[in-house]
Amino acid sequence: MLREKASVSRLAGRRWFLVFSALAMILATLLPGSRAGAQGNVRVLLTLEGRPLETRGILVDDLTMVPLEALGADLVFEVDISSEGKITVSKGGKRVTLWLGRSAADVNGHEVLTYGRPTMLDGQLLVPVRFLLESLGYKVTWQGHPEPTVDLKPIEENDIIIGTVRKRMQTETLQIDVQYPWIYGLPDEIQEPINDFFAGRVLPIIQEGRDLDAQNAEYSEISGHLLQTVVFLDYRVACNQKGLLSVVLDDYLYSGGAHGITRRYGYTVNLGTGKVYTLADLFREGTDYVSLISEEVARQIAAQDLQTLVPFETIREDHDFYVEDGYLVIYFQQYELMPYAWGFPEFRIPLESLADVLVPELADIGW
Repeated sequence: MLREKASVSRLAGRRWFLVFSALAMILATLLPGSRAGAQGNVRVLLTLEGRPLETRGILVDDLTMVPLEALGADLVFEVDISSEGKITVSKGGKRVTLWLGRSAADVNGHEVLTYGRPTMLDGQLLVPVRFLLESLGYKVTWQGHPEPTVDLKPIEENDIIIGTVRKRMQTETLQIDVQYPWIYGLPDEIQEPINDFFAGRVLPIIQEGRDLDAQNAEYSEISGHLLQTVVFLDYRVACNQKGLLSVVLDDYLYSGGAHGITRRYGYTVNLGTGKVYTLADLFREGTDYVSLISEEVARQIAAQDLQTLVPFETIREDHDFYVEDGYLVIYFQQYELMPYAWGFPEFRIPLESLADVLVPELADIGW
C-alpha cells in the first residue's frame, strides 16, 4: 500500500542529532544523488485546499518529494540556492534552510532533523514536501486513494514570532546542547512569564548534567576510565493557533549505561491572558474529567491491544498533556505505562468531542 512517512518528531530526533550527525554526513557522501527506489515513478498530485496545483510530486522511498523551484512558483515563496548546496526558503516571517544531501535543517534558527533530504533527480532539486511546508505554516494531508495526493492548507497562526535560544558547551567529559523557544510580539506582562518558564526549564537539566559530570570525575580518578555525560534539550511547537500556544519540550540525559533517559514536558498557555493551563483548568468546574479521560484512554489501549507494564486504571488529576491539531494529547512518561522502547505513549482525544465540558474560552474556539 502506498504511504508517506510523517516527518521525524523534532523532539525525539533531536536528542540523537549530535550522536549521528557525523555518520549521516558520511553516508550522504556514499549514497547516490538520487534516492528514487521502486516507487520513484509514482506521481503525486498536489492540491491547495482541494485545488490542483501545477507542481507534481514524486514518491521516493515512501516520501513525497517535490521540485522546489516549481513549488515556490505555485505557492509564492522565495527560494535561494547557493553553489555550495545551501537552500533557503522564505515566506512571510519564516525561513527554512536545508542542505543538499543532508537530513538537517534550520527553521528560524531552530536546528532540527528530518526524514528525507534534498536531492537532485533528472536535473531538478527535490525536497521533502511535508517537512518544508509544515515548517512554513501549512497543514499537510496525505491520501493514497483514489490517487496519491498531498493536500495543503495554510494554517492561520497566532501573530507572534517564535525564535530559538541555543546554549552549547563541551568538555572532555561533558556535552551540553539545549534549544528552547523565545517568544516575541506579545505584551510584556504576558510574554515575559512565558519566556521565563522556557529559560527556567533549561537550568535544572544543565545543573543535573554538571552534577553528574562531577560525580563521574570522582569515579574516573579511582578507575582510570573517563565517563561521558550528555545533556540535550529540544522543543516542538504543537499548537500556535486560536490564541493558544502549546509547546512540547524533551530533555535527554545520559551518563553511562545502556541508554539515557528522556523526560517530556507539555506547556499550554492562553496568549490573550497569559494563563498557563493545568489539565483541570481545561474543564468546567464540577466535571469529572479524570474519569472521562481515563475511560477514553482505557478504550484506546484495548482497541490497540497494548501490553502495558501494569494494568491501566486512571490518569492523574495533574496528568501530562498538550494540544495539537484540534486534539487533547494525553501522554505518559517513559516506563510509566509502557516499556522503554515505546517512548512516550500518547492518546489523542478530539477537543470537539469535549466541547460540552471544556471551559468557555476553549469550548467556543470552534475546533
